[in-house]
Amino acid sequence: MLLLAERPEPIERQLVISANSSPTHSAQSDWCELIGPYIAEQHLEEAQVKLAIARFEAEPLHRSSPPNARFWAYIRAQDDRNSMLAKLAMLRKNNIDGHLLQHGERIHTISLKYFADRGEATEFIDRVAQLNVSAEVIDLKEENEKLWLKIPR
Repeated sequence: MLLLAERPEPIERQLVISANSSPTHSAQSDWCELIGPYIAEQHLEEAQVKLAIARFEAEPLHRSSPPNARFWAYIRAQDDRNSMLAKLAMLRKNNIDGHLLQHGERIHTISLKYFADRGEATEFIDRVAQLNVSAEVIDLKEENEKLWLKIPR
């Protein structure tokens, strides 16, 4: 399965964007921007008020992970998007599923799998390492405590 966000843009769209774009204009103008992370709810609310004064709508982004998921295995973005997609395709050929993150502080990171137990997560990343790919595990309790604001461009 190939996610829509992983598909390359048609050549015609790339040409139109590059012909009509300034250096500061992003080709993904319909994507959302994320601001954060904020550790305290108060800081998030203060930033949201400042953005509202500047006429930017912003909504808190609530992160959630699957029930009973305590650990997350992922591959840190190390290269450009296309090389990460090639790495993802290689993993899928070896029966390891995942998807490419498209926004936030972990853009172009490959999300692999969630685990309830750190030992299972460690075994999984050892399996990935046999394919010469370095994966990591993060404790979701710490990750989900981060607060973000989502702002439409």
